[in-house]
Amino acid sequence: MMANTLKTATYAGFIATVLTHAVFGKDVPASLAPDLSPLEAVPALARKVVDHGTHTATYTRIRPPVLSKRPVPPPQPEREPTSEEREAMERRKAKGYASLSITATVYVGPKQIVTALRWWDQKTGQQYRAYSNADFRYLSQIHDIETETHVYLWFPFVDSCEMADLPTDEPNSIPKGITFEPGVVEYLLETRAKDDASQARILDLLDHVHALYQLRLPELKADYIKRMKETAARDEALRKNPPVPPSTQTYWWFNSRKR
Repeated sequence: MMANTLKTATYAGFIATVLTHAVFGKDVPASLAPDLSPLEAVPALARKVVDHGTHTATYTRIRPPVLSKRPVPPPQPEREPTSEEREAMERRKAKGYASLSITATVYVGPKQIVTALRWWDQKTGQQYRAYSNADFRYLSQIHDIETETHVYLWFPFVDSCEMADLPTDEPNSIPKGITFEPGVVEYLLETRAKDDASQARILDLLDHVHALYQLRLPELKADYIKRMKETAARDEALRKNPPVPPSTQTYWWFNSRKR
């Protein structure tokens, strides 16, 4: 894999152009390799190689080269939406859109899971708290929630901890004695909205979130477990084979005299 960085910089009042070329790995297709011949063909005025042990950094000062313009890639044709996608787009046009940044802390206990939810209403500025027995770690990849009247762009911030590790004086701890009926997906809204319309909208949102969770629970859970296994495998691979920093070649030249 390769990467190029082309930028301008000012050194002591002079305008200079710097091109950094980094090489990652050995088996790089020729089609991906940048054409460095215009730079390599220019006589080097100065060169310095810094050896970092596992990689090197080469700095070469050259005269201003003649660089050809990069071709603009042709535009990619857009995929036509399916009939189901067009129907969903038309349905959503009539609904209000809102962003929802919600913090979900999943407390894992020996007999139950409780998720503490916290968020702010964009319209009223009011903060809400709720508690649920749904494991919101499974909902972290959901992009939006559609209710009867709104489409919420869903931005969940999810973390988790063991209930036994939570201090009793923790401000975000769950209320003592809170329980949910086993086998039933439930939630408890702790905060009362300032008006009936806002209260109905919040309850509608929570109803749809929990209905989605219950409807797609096997799929959501399997996807979460798969992601966790893939993450653990990547972490283990990186631990056993830590990446070696790439060697870099930096070409630089002055564009003009002092201004």
